[in-house]
Amino acid sequence: MDSISKNLEYSAMSVKFSSPLEYSDFRAGHFKETGKYHTVRENGTRDWLLIYTVNGRGRFAHPEQTLVVREGDAILLPPGSYHDYGLIDSKTPWELLWAHFLPRSDWLPYLAWPETKSGLRQVSIPQEQARRKAENALKKTASHHCSNRPNRMPFALNALEEAILWIETYSSNKRPVLRDDRLDAAIDFMIENISSPLSLTLIADEIGLSSSRFSHLFKSAMGVSPMNYIEQIRLSKACELLEFTQRPINEIATAVGFDDPFYFSKRFGKRKGESPRSYRLRFQPKNTTCKKV
Repeated sequence: MDSISKNLEYSAMSVKFSSPLEYSDFRAGHFKETGKYHTVRENGTRDWLLIYTVNGRGRFAHPEQTLVVREGDAILLPPGSYHDYGLIDSKTPWELLWAHFLPRSDWLPYLAWPETKSGLRQVSIPQEQARRKAENALKKTASHHCSNRPNRMPFALNALEEAILWIETYSSNKRPVLRDDRLDAAIDFMIENISSPLSLTLIADEIGLSSSRFSHLFKSAMGVSPMNYIEQIRLSKACELLEFTQRPINEIATAVGFDDPFYFSKRFGKRKGESPRSYRLRFQPKNTTCKKV
């Protein structure tokens, strides 16, 4: 059995998974270290430790290997693994976000990051936009954990899960070739402007590519054309509005970028196999009363 499998088995059999009422092993923070910061735990901890470098450099030492981490590097230390990390020298600062946690069972596949010689798991995120997403999620994790607001721990764990998913998305175990971050910018632009007319040229101009280049990159990465993808997210949003609101169907059509409600119904039926009205009735029976909130 390889070391990743052993660690996953250890976590599954020996570590109690977190639940809504079990947060005693969860901690998170945001450090900006200088001077003589150095931590050693020969037997590690019973939980998992995630350390993400925001700025500066840090060092992870091990008899097998010494690893220097920089901005965008995420390190994962499984339960029971050797800990020896700190500043590379007294003059180089290290800003890091960290979390000690016991994973929910459904997180385990997302923790199988590439493993170094020393048994650490590492993912490096070169794209600035992707870094921001992981970093912001970890900042939310630390902020929720340190707050006194209601439900702070569920919020913190949800933010940590988001961070792990973003980091795992860029793991070379899953994707040997990392996706162009301009495509993420294009998708964000589509979602933010879902109710507006969107053309291939408009989106390509927004991210600084020609229409043909953008179309080629997008289809290669996503498996569908940009315009096909736009229709998918429009209709997914329409399903959400049909399920959870009482807004008229013609208003929903406009809200998701269809000027013609008849064309909206036609495209909805093509994709979903039923009319918008039929779809709504499955989720909102006639005897159901929905209150505005």
